[in-house]
Amino acid sequence: MALGESFDSVLQAARLGADWAVVVLYRDLQPHVLAYLRSRCPDEAEDLAQETWIDVSRGIARFEGGETAFRRFVFTVPRRRMIDHVRLLTR
Repeated sequence: MALGESFDSVLQAARLGADWAVVVLYRDLQPHVLAYLRSRCPDEAEDLAQETWIDVSRGIARFEGGETAFRRFVFTVPRRRMIDHVRLLTR
């Protein structure tokens, strides 16, 4: 599901700290983030997804771009988290 025309207003509200806007973004992307993580790191997917959204919430104020760029931004976070997790396991 894509937010389409409402994306800009939802993002702006999330930047300003509106809980409802963060929930909209979360509900739109969380199933995809979780599926991505489960396909690559099934035992840690839930924890990594939580860490992803913490990082996204910290970085959302600095984000600039449209919906496609935001999706890329969000999916960069779990990828990096997963890489860090694998590195930690191999130590």
